[in-house]
Amino acid sequence: MGIMINGHCFCFAACQFGHRTSNGPLAVLTDTILKYLSRERNLDGTCCVDEFIFVSHIDEHGECGGVLGGCAECVRLAPRARIEQEFTHEVLDDLYTRRNTKGHEYAQQDEYIEVDTIKRWFKLNSKGLAKLKAGITEILQVQACSSRDMSKLHGKMMNYSTCVQRLRPFTAPLRAFIGSPKSDWDWDEVRGGAQLSNAKRILTFVFENIDSMASLGAPIWPLEPSTVMHLWTSGRVPAGMRVVVTTWDASEYGVAFSTRKVPSRIEHCVGRQFEHVSSVATFGSPLEVQAHREGWGEASAHLSRKRAATRNHSALYQ
Repeated sequence: MGIMINGHCFCFAACQFGHRTSNGPLAVLTDTILKYLSRERNLDGTCCVDEFIFVSHIDEHGECGGVLGGCAECVRLAPRARIEQEFTHEVLDDLYTRRNTKGHEYAQQDEYIEVDTIKRWFKLNSKGLAKLKAGITEILQVQACSSRDMSKLHGKMMNYSTCVQRLRPFTAPLRAFIGSPKSDWDWDEVRGGAQLSNAKRILTFVFENIDSMASLGAPIWPLEPSTVMHLWTSGRVPAGMRVVVTTWDASEYGVAFSTRKVPSRIEHCVGRQFEHVSSVATFGSPLEVQAHREGWGEASAHLSRKRAATRNHSALYQ
């Protein structure tokens, strides 16, 4: 099995599925097609397993509402996108690749995910949300199911977690139910039990809250806390961005924390003051587990940070 383009022959033995295409036998095929189209028609693209996404760039013309918003420039260039799409179809047909009905017409947003590069935001659109909710409903209505059935919903939740913040942790019970199937029999064995009940309990919560979760969207380029800390300590925080930094540490006897609005000054609490920390709190009763001490430390630190972030904080800080 292989492919030949312009006299270059690429051969491989097998295709693997279930993971993103990366340095595997299937990538030999997909990367060749992507590079060929990029060279011939200046198209960018990517591939996830065996699904291609092609991108045709247009000249920068400022913020606009796109084709759906009636942007004259985007509307003028839209026919060019159709021509480019027809060319990709011709190439794939010449290579005897079977295109299925999952493909859709050219657009400025994906069929299931809205990508706003101006606001730097991913959002799950109504079609994707309906598909996800239908998958959850299907599992909630069954008394038993197979690992294969559960894996379909698990895959949707993992994919859509790109544009729905905090969705991914809720996939853990689904993975526990799926387990590690070794054969088709394992994949298709129908079962219920405590693991299915636990998965359905979590999915019930997700279903009740998925509308509000999806409406929030997710940043394309998230600003990591470590990045904010670096900008803050180096004095390069963006204008208008207020940052309050609290650090803490816990020991057997209590917690010490420091709160700073600027890197060079520690805020001190009213009452007894300490030179290098904002305050110290001792435990009323001993906590044997360090993780519990750190948890109390985090709660105390967050309380101090909230007080420091309010306008009227004179009762706590000088």
